[in-house]
Amino acid sequence: MNPSEAKDIINILVATYPNAYKDQQSGTFDMIAKLWYSKFKNIDVKIVKRALFDAITEKTDNFPPAIGQVAQNIRDRISVFDAESQWENVMWIVRNVPEGLHKAPAKYLDSVSQMFVDEYYLRNLKNTSISEFDRKAFLDRYRKLQDDTERKAIDTGNILLMSTEGKLAQIGMTVKAIDVKHK
Repeated sequence: MNPSEAKDIINILVATYPNAYKDQQSGTFDMIAKLWYSKFKNIDVKIVKRALFDAITEKTDNFPPAIGQVAQNIRDRISVFDAESQWENVMWIVRNVPEGLHKAPAKYLDSVSQMFVDEYYLRNLKNTSISEFDRKAFLDRYRKLQDDTERKAIDTGNILLMSTEGKLAQIGMTVKAIDVKHK
């Protein structure tokens, strides 16, 4: 998104929520547009607009969506990460992969899980009785790394850090819609 497109976003917000902006000075609109530009400067405006429209149509109050809500909508729409399914994959590996544990993460786990699940982690689970504490610790760690990865994807514009070409195609987006220099 460029600065002009950020101003278009603000115009959408003003048109949709006129009462929220009725007493604002023109300089305030420029400042708001700069904030939106600052957050989404590396994201294609089509992605931002789609997330903004989702946020607008989901809201039931009379206040415009915040930048964070729109960023979260982008993440919710295109992220492929799922902590619960990754825990299930880890459990499948622990129960079913007798040898070659060092090869299992790359084959069965996503990039977030691979940040901390390695052969030693899997062997430790294999050699102990797995508790709810182990599951919760995995989910907490995964979700923290997922959050960091998704924020980085939005901040850098490298949407493929949190999505795949297939997932983007499912929601009608192409890799061309994102900056392919990040591939």
